[in-house]
Amino acid sequence: MKISQSDARPPFQQIAAQLREAIRTGRLEPGEKLPSIAEITESTGVAYATARQAVAVLRNEGLVDTRAGVGVFVRQPHTRITFSSLEAIEEKENALLSDEERAKLDGSIERRTGLRLDQVVFKPTYARTTANTDTPQFEAGTPLLQRTYEYRSAEDGTLLMWSTGWLPVELIESDPRLLDEQSEPWNGGTHHQLRGVGIEIARVINTVTARSTTPEEAREWGMRTADPMLVSRSVLKDINGRVVSVGLSTYPSDRTELEFVTDLPRWAD
Repeated sequence: MKISQSDARPPFQQIAAQLREAIRTGRLEPGEKLPSIAEITESTGVAYATARQAVAVLRNEGLVDTRAGVGVFVRQPHTRITFSSLEAIEEKENALLSDEERAKLDGSIERRTGLRLDQVVFKPTYARTTANTDTPQFEAGTPLLQRTYEYRSAEDGTLLMWSTGWLPVELIESDPRLLDEQSEPWNGGTHHQLRGVGIEIARVINTVTARSTTPEEAREWGMRTADPMLVSRSVLKDINGRVVSVGLSTYPSDRTELEFVTDLPRWAD
């Protein structure tokens, strides 16, 4: 590694950029040990504190982990999860397709992670409950169907996607399949499910916040407790403004990308 006097970036950023590039290109592979702080200091001529600052940048980016008394190692890359606001539009449009046409489309796990279905273990769990503080959008005591979707890596069992949603039972009970987890995976998603009982979604409201990761979540997701957890709450409203579904999802911030696309109306000439 070298420090360039013509580079306007501070030395620690130059060092971090060189190490980052080595990881990106595979010169430093997952599980491989980084040069020690002393080795970085010797090869670049920077101060010890500067070398530590460079490594800290990579640690904060989630590229490396420190093993006490051993050294700093390149982290195993995690499957990235990408969420786009366009998904709801596409899913609603797809609800109008025939069964044959929808069967050819990728599901949410494939779109969001790029994985094949044989790389994923899907577990749906349905349960009856009633509206409480977790679902303030519904009147207290309203009978709800709670649906939990869990996707894990078929290779190592770590979580890839997780969400829980609630729907009023009275809105969907006319179709018994919607009350049975054995009907999953449902080809077409929530929009198609609700269309079958005469409900059209008109508005999707997503609220994303962050909080600290619990030790249990760190184990399940294969993440560090220092990485924040993103919490997404969604509310679906039908064309009459009625809340028909409430959802809660949590995702590690170190591998999640949120894309918000807003189509703005043209100004009148």
